[in-house]
Amino acid sequence: MGRTLGVALALLAVGGLALNAYAAPTHKVTQAGCSPAGKDVTIGGKAATVYCGPARATVRIGSQTMTFRHGTCVWSTNSFKLQLGTIFLFRSKPLQQQPGFSIYANGGAVARALVEIYWGGRYSYASPLHATAQANSSRTGGTFKGRLGKGGTGLPVNGTIHCS
Repeated sequence: MGRTLGVALALLAVGGLALNAYAAPTHKVTQAGCSPAGKDVTIGGKAATVYCGPARATVRIGSQTMTFRHGTCVWSTNSFKLQLGTIFLFRSKPLQQQPGFSIYANGGAVARALVEIYWGGRYSYASPLHATAQANSSRTGGTFKGRLGKGGTGLPVNGTIHCS
């Protein structure tokens, strides 16, 4: 495990890729070799994808507001996928410390959406039964809203997304 982490850190130093793929006031992020599909990495022995690109989102859970940057948006006729920051392939304990955010939406103008949030070592989600996403008229962004947790009985979640 130590060797894997060492190799991952060496690759970061050479490639200049920031693992914390977001920009907070105290973090300046540099992106090198950006690909819209993201970059597969290993962090702490766990497979992850670090996304980059112009997409960003503001997410509100209850009274807490989070900003995610550096990601991709993919549109098709009736679906939408947004991926920002770092997304681990499997959610295992301990949960990732790197921030990540994703929306997978499918349907009409107001689509059912799976919303996933990784922030500060915590994972929160709103299932497609309890969340929706809606694109703006130019498909350069949109809004989402829902309720977190199993059965949609948790805190309200909502926010805005910008793809460019």
